[in-house]
Amino acid sequence: MLFKKIGKLFKPKEEVNSTIENFQLPDIILLRILNELVKEIYYFEDSHQNRLKSFIMTFTIVNKNIRDNLLKKVFLREKYSISDSNSLQCYLRISKYITFKKGIDFGLGNLKSKETLLKEFRDHLIEKSVPLHLTKLQLQIRWIIEILKHLQGINNDIVKSITVWSISSLQISTTTSLTDNDDRDMSGQIGPYNIDTLRIVFDDQNDYIRNFNSELYGIINAETVKKLNVDYFGSKGRPDSIKFKALCNVYSPISLSISYDCLVLLPDIIQELIRNQKLEILKLVIGYDKENVIPDFFRVLKEHPSLTELKLLFTNCDIDTLPNIIVDYLSSNRVLRSLYLDPKGQLLFSLQPNSRDLAKHNTIRNTSLQRLSTIPFLLNVLDHWDEGNPNLEEIQLHFSELERCSSTEGFVNIYKKFPNLSVLSSTFSGEALQIHNESMVNLVIKHCPSLKELVFSATRTCPSISLIQHIVSSSLVKLCLHIQITSSNNYAEHIHLLFSSNIKTLENVEIRSLVLTDILSKSIIENTTIYSLDIRIKFKNHFKFLSKLLSKNSSLHTLTYCTSSSMFENSEHSHIPKFLNSLERNQTLKSFEFYSDSGPSLNIPKEYLKKYNKIIFDKLL
Repeated sequence: MLFKKIGKLFKPKEEVNSTIENFQLPDIILLRILNELVKEIYYFEDSHQNRLKSFIMTFTIVNKNIRDNLLKKVFLREKYSISDSNSLQCYLRISKYITFKKGIDFGLGNLKSKETLLKEFRDHLIEKSVPLHLTKLQLQIRWIIEILKHLQGINNDIVKSITVWSISSLQISTTTSLTDNDDRDMSGQIGPYNIDTLRIVFDDQNDYIRNFNSELYGIINAETVKKLNVDYFGSKGRPDSIKFKALCNVYSPISLSISYDCLVLLPDIIQELIRNQKLEILKLVIGYDKENVIPDFFRVLKEHPSLTELKLLFTNCDIDTLPNIIVDYLSSNRVLRSLYLDPKGQLLFSLQPNSRDLAKHNTIRNTSLQRLSTIPFLLNVLDHWDEGNPNLEEIQLHFSELERCSSTEGFVNIYKKFPNLSVLSSTFSGEALQIHNESMVNLVIKHCPSLKELVFSATRTCPSISLIQHIVSSSLVKLCLHIQITSSNNYAEHIHLLFSSNIKTLENVEIRSLVLTDILSKSIIENTTIYSLDIRIKFKNHFKFLSKLLSKNSSLHTLTYCTSSSMFENSEHSHIPKFLNSLERNQTLKSFEFYSDSGPSLNIPKEYLKKYNKIIFDKLL
């Protein structure tokens, strides 16, 4: 349908209606249209390969200018995924026209009898210098080397990222993926490749990291690795820290991510982390602070010259000491821009530190921090900002039902300390903290005119009418209400006010666990400002509501509609023809997703399924 509608724009001049025969869109406009079409095709579920081929076939026969000029300039800022012979053949065909700016994610497991295809693919990589990523499959190092041997001759800068797996369960399951040359020397004459990103996944059944240098010697240029991710999946407790230190001795990345659920944070490990003075991003998911070295860890970090992003998730630490440590760290740091802290202490959540319990001689003058994500336990740290921080734009707070607030200073002072907040996210469970939480959100909405995005998540409680009224009077652009409750008439009434108010600035809305009432349905249908709506509905008569929404609402461009069940009652079937008609006639919708929480596909009755799929393909593609 969409191809047909715009087809006349691409026809040769002699085929155009005589009333407009002297009119032809400039190539720059035609190219933009082609690029938009390709984007729509690519993001339409996972079946874009055949649709991309159809796109090429359709437009190569329109005219010579399209075929030989414009199509060859079409591009996507995405990766193309190759997982089997069909996807490889498809890529070799469409890549003559479409360029994938982020390259190819190559995961062709079985290389046998594919030498001809691989040779053509290798020649394409050499000619076009397309970025190559070996991250799609759970590949061990010997399989990666085998793939690279088949692609021998490509430029050393082409391979951008590699994921290496050393998991005991993979030893047998992937042996059939190799060619018959398993026993040969696989390091050969390939490499070294100047990769940007290296991910290593291992368990406690393999001594992979200890032998890491010898296995990858000559294949990866350690000096070019800018991002290193290490994931440990073990069950025997603590992995050998020698393995971890071996990695730090070889690589000095800009971004380092360590996920070691059982890693004990020891002083020597800290020194290895800090040794890299080029490090800008550090993410640690670790287990135990066995020797209480968290203070030393932050003390060393405080002087780090380049660390701009820090994310820490750790368990079994002395959480009571953290507020003073964080205040001390931020008091001197002038570099950090993003801080994420999620500590899990044992039986230590009963008291929240009061501001007067923190070191009074420390004041925070940091103005570099732009994003902060933490728990309310550390919230009163914010009161130690001497004159606030006008550059802090985003705050995320994660409340636990186990926490109790003995002080609310940190809540009420957020808007005073950080007047230029643009994003506020608050997640909590239970009713105990709702009053404090909503008071904070209301104050931020009222006093921070730059606030554009609000995420409000809660369980077993719904937002009050006061909060909704503050939202209605705000200048929010995006609102997410992730509420987990079974039913609440008050909730439906409050959300009705949200939609019926037609907030001028509000464009994007996400709402979870919504129970539709007649008055709420009417306000959603008649809303004229929201153009992107994502709702999860606990409701019957889905097709009746959707029919009215699609036929009467003219502002929605994007609609995501999730049901609580993939099954529809027989009583709903009579509304399906009208729903399909409304969907087909709607002139504003550009994207429509209809799915169920209980499964990836909807059980639309068989007699309507063909027409539904055709409308989705023709109209929204």
